[in-house]
Amino acid sequence: MGLAAVAGVAIAVAVNAWLLGVTQLTSASMSPTLDPGERVLFWKVGGVDRGDVIVFDGRDSMVPAEHPPAEFVKRVIGIGGDRVSCCTAGRILVNGVPVAEPYVSPSAVDHTAFEVQVPPGKLWVMGDQRNRSADSRAHLGDPGGGFVSVDRVSGRVLAVVWPARAARWLDES
Repeated sequence: MGLAAVAGVAIAVAVNAWLLGVTQLTSASMSPTLDPGERVLFWKVGGVDRGDVIVFDGRDSMVPAEHPPAEFVKRVIGIGGDRVSCCTAGRILVNGVPVAEPYVSPSAVDHTAFEVQVPPGKLWVMGDQRNRSADSRAHLGDPGGGFVSVDRVSGRVLAVVWPARAARWLDES
């Protein structure tokens, strides 16, 4: 029985270290998809694509490089090579094509114009609560230009795990 317990603990530690993580949201920037105080489970392996909600270390993009590690949760809008722009009737365009964003409430749309070319190895991220999110757009003039390095991505959000009444899988739309 003791060997089984040790093996179970070892497996749990390995899963936590290499496969899964948990973080807590501290802002409303991802509402209504995710709310402040919710804890989300994220998958640490594999790549990310447009539309994924990710956890990332915001150094060099959202906070200065010398800042201690700082976790952020945002949605990937553009990947390396994409041209991302706003606003045609409040819609985001990626490579000239309007993006369907059912997760953005009409009352949360922000009409601030911008146009960027996402460098290779970088991501353009935005909160779902566009008018209340300090995301890539808020850091255009900063040294990192608001682009998140793919090396800083901790993982892709899978589910809300706490509080229990709010537990759910994240909709991939």
